[in-house]
Amino acid sequence: RLSTGALLDPSFVPADYLSERAVAAFKLSQRACLHDIEQQVIADHLTFDNGFKRSPKRVLDLINRASAYPTLKSDIPVFIGTGGQDHDVSVAQQTALVADACKAGSRIEWHLYPDLDHSGAVNGSLVDSVKFVQKAFSGENITGNCKAAGY
Repeated sequence: RLSTGALLDPSFVPADYLSERAVAAFKLSQRACLHDIEQQVIADHLTFDNGFKRSPKRVLDLINRASAYPTLKSDIPVFIGTGGQDHDVSVAQQTALVADACKAGSRIEWHLYPDLDHSGAVNGSLVDSVKFVQKAFSGENITGNCKAAGY
């Protein structure tokens, strides 16, 4: 995310914000996949508090604004599977996204898997997501389940 900040604001220099302890993980993030980065973070016992010399809040706010969806209206049906135990992407945020997309007129098929976390929802949703993809590829009309979900 800090590299994204530098793209959005060329005056932002990640090294000015990173603690010495976090430099290795940041450098790894430029070339490695998430699993390797996570392992580095764990090995270096990194936290938000010890990973920075000073708060990058200004640039993180900039990134969050730039990452916002300009519209939640999609002409293509969308499948969303939410793990009720997700600690990576808040369940409340996912639910709000679904509600907003439904209100915008998108055809959302949303399923909540109460006992699953973020990663578990991927495989846990297969019973529903595979059916969704099969319908989409066969040209079947997908209306979504916004009304059933109360949106």
